[in-house]
Amino acid sequence: MKFTKYIFLIFIIPIYCQFGKNIVQYKSFDWHYIQSKYFDIYFYDSNNNLTNINNNAEFVASESLKSYDIISNAIGWKLKNRIPIIVYNSHNDFQQTNIIDMYMPEGVGGVTELYKNRVVIPFDGNNQQFKNVIHHELVHAFINDYIYKGSVKNMQNDDVILIPLWMNEGLAEFLSSPWQTDSDMWMRDLVVNGEKLPKLNELNGYLAYRGGQSVWKYIIEELDTLYIQGKTEAPTIISSIFSAIATSPDLNTALEKSLNLDLEDLESGWHKYLKSEYWPDINNRNYLNDISFSLFDYDKISSTYDIGPSLSPDKTKLAFYSNQNGIMSLCIVPSDCNNCNSKSIKTILKSGMSIDFEELHVLKAGISWSPNSENIIIGSSSKGKDLLYTININSNKKQKHEFNKFNFGSISQPIWHPEEENIIAFIATNISQGDIYLYNLDTQKITQLTDDIFTEKEIAWTNDGQSILFSADRTTNKNESWSSQYDLFSYNIQNEQIIQLTNTDFNEHYPISTNNDSTLLYISDSNGINNLSVKNIADSSINVFTNLYTGISQITAIDDEIYFSSLNDRKFIISKLDSNINLNNQLDIKNAKWKAKKINYDFTKLKNKFDKKRHSYRNYIFDQNLSAANSDLKSDSLILSKIDSSGNYVIEKYKTKFSLDVGQLSVGVGLNARNNNYTQNGLAVFQFSDILGDHKIYLGTELDVNFKRSDYALVYRYLPKLIDWTFMFSHDGFTIRENSYIDPNGNLLENQTLYENISLGIDANRPLSRFNRIEFNLSQFFMLVHDEVINGSSQYGGVENSDLVYSGNLTTFSSRYVWDNTRWFYTYPNNGSRFYFKYKTDPRTSKDINLLSFDGRVYRPLFNGVSIFLRNFLGHTWGDDRQSIYLGSEPSIYSSTPGISDFYLSEFSSSNSNLLTLFNFTENITPIRGVPFMYKSGDNLALFNFELRAPFLLYYFPAIKWFGQINGVIFIDLGVAWNNNEPLPNISNQSNWIKREEAPNKRTGWVMSYGWGPRFIFLGMPLKLNFAWQYNPITKEKSDRRYEITIGIDL
Repeated sequence: MKFTKYIFLIFIIPIYCQFGKNIVQYKSFDWHYIQSKYFDIYFYDSNNNLTNINNNAEFVASESLKSYDIISNAIGWKLKNRIPIIVYNSHNDFQQTNIIDMYMPEGVGGVTELYKNRVVIPFDGNNQQFKNVIHHELVHAFINDYIYKGSVKNMQNDDVILIPLWMNEGLAEFLSSPWQTDSDMWMRDLVVNGEKLPKLNELNGYLAYRGGQSVWKYIIEELDTLYIQGKTEAPTIISSIFSAIATSPDLNTALEKSLNLDLEDLESGWHKYLKSEYWPDINNRNYLNDISFSLFDYDKISSTYDIGPSLSPDKTKLAFYSNQNGIMSLCIVPSDCNNCNSKSIKTILKSGMSIDFEELHVLKAGISWSPNSENIIIGSSSKGKDLLYTININSNKKQKHEFNKFNFGSISQPIWHPEEENIIAFIATNISQGDIYLYNLDTQKITQLTDDIFTEKEIAWTNDGQSILFSADRTTNKNESWSSQYDLFSYNIQNEQIIQLTNTDFNEHYPISTNNDSTLLYISDSNGINNLSVKNIADSSINVFTNLYTGISQITAIDDEIYFSSLNDRKFIISKLDSNINLNNQLDIKNAKWKAKKINYDFTKLKNKFDKKRHSYRNYIFDQNLSAANSDLKSDSLILSKIDSSGNYVIEKYKTKFSLDVGQLSVGVGLNARNNNYTQNGLAVFQFSDILGDHKIYLGTELDVNFKRSDYALVYRYLPKLIDWTFMFSHDGFTIRENSYIDPNGNLLENQTLYENISLGIDANRPLSRFNRIEFNLSQFFMLVHDEVINGSSQYGGVENSDLVYSGNLTTFSSRYVWDNTRWFYTYPNNGSRFYFKYKTDPRTSKDINLLSFDGRVYRPLFNGVSIFLRNFLGHTWGDDRQSIYLGSEPSIYSSTPGISDFYLSEFSSSNSNLLTLFNFTENITPIRGVPFMYKSGDNLALFNFELRAPFLLYYFPAIKWFGQINGVIFIDLGVAWNNNEPLPNISNQSNWIKREEAPNKRTGWVMSYGWGPRFIFLGMPLKLNFAWQYNPITKEKSDRRYEITIGIDL
């Protein structure tokens, strides 16, 4: 197999993958767009009709222009290209996007991709959050346009610096929202609770956002000397850094140009800054264990994210969400737990493992108990919509509550009435706002309680059930659309009145009515840290009764029984407040340092200044480069804005238009024939798509184009509807050289066989949910075989003679049912299961051939990244023209014993009457590692694989860390093949374990191997290196060690 084929298959792997979760098109979107200055904004479902703009799109148009002024002045760049912004009305709709070939979990609030520099964002009911996401994603779009030349295809023509994640995400956070309590909480936790401060390259995951934002805060506050000295109206150091990045060969050089610091110096300075910010505050605060005790011994359980605690009305049980064992789950534990272990935790259900619970809404955590403490209610997404589920905690019986009559984009935070079993309230969003609703579980009557653009959240009933408490960004300021902070309110069910309970300049969250509604418990960040506060309803007095160093995130309470979730050493843990804590005790609480120097930087004051000489922090050495880089602006199309005579945006109907995403030419040395002979070859791959990603075209061809001998393929994918259609054409041409000789004229001649395999195919994939689907394929194959004589003495090795010795055509139809709910760890799944049932036949009467197969795989995590993998494949073929199923190792790009695989070449002989079905119908089942490709064959086949997978090799081979993360597997492979006229070979009979090398015609029987090998990413490709031994359990004989290198991810 040619090495270039591996590259092509990796590039278009979404088309050919056996498994994988689905991106399901539950809706058909009718797309339109408007054009503002610099931006094309795509939307669907207008509020009234197609002549009116969608509210979300109009908001994006307004905010994107504001964001442009901020970002362009901050980083010193004017856009060269218009930015497409695709707006979805809900996160459920966002998860159906085809722009990104991956599922968008709840934690992804938006994404900016680099093929076309498209910004894709959902509205999720919170207007301030929506605004922040717009600004955040546009920072990425600016960086893509500036540093990455606007797209992947442009990057290929230039040497660009890849900006680290902390720098990219950190700047997006810094420019989209001011420093706030939550960001400060993460930094406080790192400094006080962490064993050591993270290095810059360790700022991954959520720390890339919060930690990266802190680095930029340090750079502005400590290193921007011109701004500190008052010589500029806003910080200019960001633009200086990015100018240096755009004109430097690496990041270190760029930082030395702009800051006179390298990465190591920057990291050291940031660490000192963090210590100076937070260490002086240690003696002023309490640690968590000073005021509470943890419910669990977190050294013995694997969870790092325990949130959303909810205490049952009888105070005996606590429900919460936990990511124990790597899967977010709904759990229950006795409320009297104190440093309990995992055995005390009862898992009710797991998120992302079943169709009904595709994703629990943990970021809008809401778990509520029925008045009798026997049932709980939660929100979840399933099949493109949000639902509510009531669950009996004893029987685990679940009842689904759907709201199909309402156009809800999301449903979250349900709360059960404290006295009436049939009444609940929840928060739901429509096309442009979120509100509180009342719902009768029996009559299914729904009542909307609030109707405004303000964001209500963290709702809770009063004890008497007469009012609903909530936190909201409501404001009466006519100059504000909504407040910049959250106060507490109550909604009276009887008189439908909203009463404001707090009115401060800081945030209050999670109101809970306690002590017969005489007191109000809640979280307040009055001092810049989230602490517990209590308000006496009678006299309106307020007391903050905790003084924590890191703060509290969520609370649940009944009277004086108070539980809360908080961040501690990068883990969200659940604790119970010490009963000795006096809620009325007056504490001397000092403000956090960040409160005293809170600054909102106005980068618009730098307007147009970056067109002139830039301020530099080292000898002004990059001014000319910046001016040249930013001078080539496509001004006419860039600033186009379509507005009608009334001042409204002109709405245009979206029309499909293809453009190139990426075109890649690669030349190298690859495996081209038998015996691992290497020859020079190359590949050209092109991908085209429309703006919405609903139509995709892939074209791949060898660079040495020969219509008979080259490999080339054309694929078109149609994705906007529920059924995904794929249309394919491919030509596969390759040769097998037989022998060479000298003719009477002294010329070196070679006999070879040329195989041409041409295919036309149609795939129809019908997803049933995120996890399962039905696939259908109809293909037509044409095969031509030529015996050729090659003149090796001529300049170009010309063909002296070519005789057509075989031609044929075959039609195949196949159907598969596929299930996959696996979760991944690096290059392999480590949790869940996947399987398929497949039937394949020739729908015509020309060939009597059928194939039935099953492939089932189970993955289970054990501890610390260690997991096990079990797999079983079963295959059966029948009919007069049936084709054997083959079993062996995976095709390798190199192995230690290439010669032993020569026997399989006899299968490709032009005299083989089954050539057509061999190439286009049979199944090559892998892997039996340690044996050659296509080692055994028969009408029936069974394969068993067992693997122990672990990320341990890095510790034993520190010298090869530059490969990236290195994982390892220990494996055992066992397989058997037999024919229809034979019984299953007796596993204990020695005659059924004969090696194929010793008896080439012995195709059936048992085969077993074992071994180990590392897994890593090298040059952007996943590589597998296997060291394997073939083993005979009857004679206890094992073969010499064989190693092989293959490209691809694990099973």
